[in-house]
Amino acid sequence: MSESSARDAIAPRRQPEQRRSRQRVESILDAAAALIAQSGVDATSMSDVADRAGIRLPSVYRYFPNKQAILQTLLERYSGIVRDEVVAVLAPVSTQDEARAAVSTSMRAYWDLFRSDATFAAVWTAASGDPDMVAADVTDSRAAGVQLADVFRGVVPGPVSVDLNLLCFVAAHLAATVVRLAVHLSDAEAGVVLDAMTDRVLPALLGLPTILPAELSVDLPVALPA
Repeated sequence: MSESSARDAIAPRRQPEQRRSRQRVESILDAAAALIAQSGVDATSMSDVADRAGIRLPSVYRYFPNKQAILQTLLERYSGIVRDEVVAVLAPVSTQDEARAAVSTSMRAYWDLFRSDATFAAVWTAASGDPDMVAADVTDSRAAGVQLADVFRGVVPGPVSVDLNLLCFVAAHLAATVVRLAVHLSDAEAGVVLDAMTDRVLPALLGLPTILPAELSVDLPVALPA
């Protein structure tokens, strides 16, 4: 399934235009977010969302054809928050060193949000197991890549700027994927992985200065051959 058809398959049934309708949609999303944080995605039903929001079940289906559409809208809500925060951090940069430091700051802010917000983590986890939401996630990473490229253009080296949209798209998706990996690691190992990403991997991808690694102070697990 293409990215566009995947997004259509899980899109909300209708876009609210009137203020009252927008408020009702927000109440549905807020109720779903609270339930997911409390009980997880699988344990949250459309009926639960209606009860929590204090509205009739048909009213929920009026805007969202299924739970997947609610998850997708929540994913878009969080993605917008992340993109706005990243662009706010990156916007003032004018040198390559500032750009590298801003990349580190924005990725760690993303990591802190993922760890501290149970709904955010649960929705991203659900997205990783659903082909339609994965395709929609890729589309979102492309949009994030365009925003990042607009910020970095004029800061990164000339040769890199030729493929800047592509490189920023890869960087955005890679950063999100690594954060989802890090949440399953010990705090010590997660710190090493994030340092590697922010100090070396992402800067190298974007042609920015890298920081040479210090000697590792944590013993990482090593898989031994059978």
